Amino acid sequence: MKVGDLVVLSSYGKKIKTTTRVVGKDSMGIIICIDPNDGAGEYPYEVQWFNYDRPMSHLRQDLKYAK
Repeated sequence: MKVGDLVVLSSYGKKIKTTTRVVGKDSMGIIICIDPNDGAGEYPYEVQWFNYDRPMSHLRQDLKYAK
């Protein structure tokens, strides 16, 4: 994944209650930043969700490409 890709929550991401409470199960977002340490950070993917006003950080397994 790279900056600018459209993403949705993966099936794993949909199981995380804190994530689905904030962004919803069927939300779409765009990756706005990736940790420059090659994903060494705890949550390297920064996503701006279209139905939420602030960016959220995620693991790669939380996300999948939008179709």
